Amino acid sequence: MGGKYTIGGYFCGVNWRNAFGSRIKLGNVLTMNGETVIENVEIVSYTNTAYIAANCKKLVVGADVECGVNFARAITNYPSICGGIATSAGGFGGNKASDITVNGGKWHYVYGGSINLGDDEAARRNVKGDISVVINGGEFFGGVAANGMNNLTGNATLTVNGGLFRCSVYGMPRANDKVGHTLRIKGDISVILNRGEFRGDILAAQRAEDISFEGKYTLTMGGGEYDRVSAIKGTEEIDGKAECVLNIADNIDVNAKLEGELTLENPIATFADPSVYYYEGWYYYTYSKDYAGKP
Repeated sequence: MGGKYTIGGYFCGVNWRNAFGSRIKLGNVLTMNGETVIENVEIVSYTNTAYIAANCKKLVVGADVECGVNFARAITNYPSICGGIATSAGGFGGNKASDITVNGGKWHYVYGGSINLGDDEAARRNVKGDISVVINGGEFFGGVAANGMNNLTGNATLTVNGGLFRCSVYGMPRANDKVGHTLRIKGDISVILNRGEFRGDILAAQRAEDISFEGKYTLTMGGGEYDRVSAIKGTEEIDGKAECVLNIADNIDVNAKLEGELTLENPIATFADPSVYYYEGWYYYTYSKDYAGKP
C-alpha cells in the first residue's frame, strides 16, 4: 500500500473528537506506510515507548493535535516521533530520505532518523539520504535531534520556527545504551533556530563518545529565547574529521550571565507523586490524574 493518508477526528462530516471524545490510544509503534497528515486528534501514550514512525515518508503534524499521558498506567512520557523506524530489530536502510514537520502537540522525543528500542545492533543500519525536521510549534520534553540512532550518509537539518523546548536540542542524539556501538555520520548536520523558547542545552552531539563524524556542523541562532540554556557545544569532543560553524544574530548574547531567581515546581503536584503510604497494616499507592486543572 502507499499513497497519501490523513489521520484526524473528522469522518463523514462529523467531528468525532468533539462529539464523542475520540482519541488514539498509542500502546506501541504506529508506523506510516505513505505520506501522512495528522490533524484534529488527541494522541495518548499507553506506554513510555509510544512512537509515531514516519517510515521515511513525509509526515506533517497539525497545530490542532493534542497529546496526553495515561497516568492510570503510571506512564510518564508523551508520545514520540521519528522520521524513520522505531524498532528493536533491524532498521531502515538504503537510499531513503526523511521529512517531518511538527506544528503542535506535546512530544517526548522528536528525531529525524530512526530509534533503536532494543539491543539489536542491526537497528543502527545505514541511512543514505537527507533528513529534514521542521518544528513550527508544540512542546517538547525528552529531546529533539536532526538525526536518529542510526549511521548516516547524507545531510540532516533541524529547523525550529517556534515551540517550547523543555529539553535539549541535538544535531546527533546518543547511541542505544544496550548496544554500545558508535554512530558513523558522513555528511553535514545543520541546526537552525529561528524562534522558540529553549530551556535545555544545545549540543552538536548528545554524547560525543558515541559519534564518529565527518562533515560540517552548523548552528544558526537567528532568534528565540535562550535565557535558560546552560551549555552550547560544538564538535570539539567528537571523533572524526569535523568542521564547526556558529552563526549568531547580533541581538543574542551567548556570554550573558544568568540573573534572577530560580523556582522549581512539580508540574503535576506540590507533593511527591506518585506516593506510597502505610496505614494500619496496608500500603496505599497514590498518584494524581488531574491536579489544578492540569492532566
